[in-house]
Amino acid sequence: MDEPASPRQQLLVATSAGEVVGFGAFGPSRDGDLQGREVGEIYAMYLKPEVWRRGVGNRLLAEVERRLAGIRLDAKGRSRRSPRPRSP
Repeated sequence: MDEPASPRQQLLVATSAGEVVGFGAFGPSRDGDLQGREVGEIYAMYLKPEVWRRGVGNRLLAEVERRLAGIRLDAKGRSRRSPRPRSP
């Protein structure tokens, strides 16, 4: 695996019963106009569909936000290719 571009980049892994069910990758903003400022970016988040709507994503996002505390988040939007969980 390649080294992160910045030692401040982090990857959190969500597990359930010893199995990886999701991850969140985040760190300083990669936007050239914002580099050097205290702006953070969530690079990627993924959850297996079988854990959707079980609070795993909420807990993962809360921990990402906690670790980025004191850093403004740069909102980029949601990928249109990402499937969206459906309500039951």
